[in-house]
Amino acid sequence: MTIAEDATILSGGVVFDAGWLRCVVTASRRPDELIVKIPNIPGAVAPPTFFVDPSIVRPKTKPMVGVDVDATVKVLLLETREQEAVVEVPGEPVSYGPKLLVPLDLLN
Repeated sequence: MTIAEDATILSGGVVFDAGWLRCVVTASRRPDELIVKIPNIPGAVAPPTFFVDPSIVRPKTKPMVGVDVDATVKVLLLETREQEAVVEVPGEPVSYGPKLLVPLDLLN
C-alpha cells in the first residue's frame, strides 16, 4: 500500500497517516452528506454503513439516491497489522466516525 496524496490527517493534535478505503456510496437526501457502506469486512453481519462529508469521498461516478456507486473514502490509519488495519473515518470534531478493522487489500 502506498500513501501519497493527502498523506496525513491531524486529529486531536496528533498526526495520523491517511489512506483511501474502498467502499460504495449512495447520495443522501441531504446535499452535505453521503451514505458510505464498507463491503467485504470479514465477520460482519452487514456492511458497516455511516454518513460522511462528500469532501472525503472519491466516487467513480456521481452518487444518486438509492444507487450504490463504487468509491473510496479517506480514513485515518490508526494501526497496521500483518493482514489488516484499524482505520477511523473522519467526522465531526466532537464525535469522530467509526473505527473499523479492515483487510489491507481494501486500502488504496
